[in-house]
Amino acid sequence: MVIVAAVVIGLVVLGFISTILSNIIPLALVALIAFILGRLSHRVNYLQLGRRTLNRAREAAETSVEKAAAHAQTRKEAAGYDAAAQDANRKLAREAQSAAETAAARAEERAVEAPARLVESETPPEDPTAKPDFVIKTAEQIQAEARLIEEEAAKKAQAQDVQAALEERRRRLLGEKGGQE
Repeated sequence: MVIVAAVVIGLVVLGFISTILSNIIPLALVALIAFILGRLSHRVNYLQLGRRTLNRAREAAETSVEKAAAHAQTRKEAAGYDAAAQDANRKLAREAQSAAETAAARAEERAVEAPARLVESETPPEDPTAKPDFVIKTAEQIQAEARLIEEEAAKKAQAQDVQAALEERRRRLLGEKGGQE
């Protein structure tokens, strides 16, 4: 009887332990993880997070489809590249040559028309910024001119009456009232 009671008590204890291990511990772990995640993500909007995730997945799928299509297109182009490239190069060379010929023809036309336009137009006014034709003088010529100018100034100074010059200046400054003092 003691052995049967010990076995029954052992079975009850094992049942209780299995209940704790199978039901209570997983629930406690989920509650602990939920609490931690809830505290860490209290400012996260899960609807927007889900929408962004779906949009990224959709964009990634579209991009991968586009990349696959582009890769297939490049394979097709690579297969026919040599012939197509040669044709394109020939076409570009013809276009460049025709453009050069057109530009040369236009330049010739403008060159022919330019003298006619210049003759027809009025003579342009003299440019005040244009440099006049200067005669370059030697140092001796410049000194000779300076001596002549100094001699003329000295002659004028000797010939001029100082009193007459002062009177003339006073008359000019005071106007007509200068002589009535």
